Amino acid sequence: ADQLALADARAEQLPIIEAKNRDLTEEVTKLRADVSSFNLEKEALEGRLKCLESLNNDLTGSNQRLNGDLVAARAEAARSKIDAKHYQDRCDRLTISLDDIKSEKDSLSSGKKQVEQLYIQTQTNLDVARSELSKKEQAHRDAISRVNRLDTDLEAYKSAEHRLKTDLDSLRNENARLGTLLTSVQRIEASLSAKSEGEIENMNEEVKRL
Repeated sequence: ADQLALADARAEQLPIIEAKNRDLTEEVTKLRADVSSFNLEKEALEGRLKCLESLNNDLTGSNQRLNGDLVAARAEAARSKIDAKHYQDRCDRLTISLDDIKSEKDSLSSGKKQVEQLYIQTQTNLDVARSELSKKEQAHRDAISRVNRLDTDLEAYKSAEHRLKTDLDSLRNENARLGTLLTSVQRIEASLSAKSEGEIENMNEEVKRL
């Protein structure tokens, strides 16, 4: 009679064990789906992170090249300014000489031909110097324009690099968070899976004893 009562009690517990096992199995299945989803999300994040790191390296290289170009452009602007100043001084000296020769030509009657030739030569030299001055001034304006353009480009690249580094830091933090979460979910899944297997084994033992 006692054995029959024990068998009846175990038989009553069997549906409870089966239901509990089903719940555990469903939970393990859900957690496995979560693990799969987290893995996919982490892989996508790592792919994006890799692309951004490559872009960041390219941007850093571009910034370095722009810095080099900017240094060269500033040096060129300084040289063109010196050249323009040199030809400006030459024009000033020739203008003074031309005025002196003109005064001398007007006051002299003898040797007028030689003075006239000197005047013409000085005027020619002044025209050449003014032409060179115009070129040097244009070169200086072009150099300044290039410096300003490079300054603007460099600022834009620096701003882009800063934003990219901020994005990279954010993605790295998100990747680390997902890694921690994935490890935690995998640990829970393993624990529940082991528990489920234990419940199944216990249920089988119970059935054998019936």
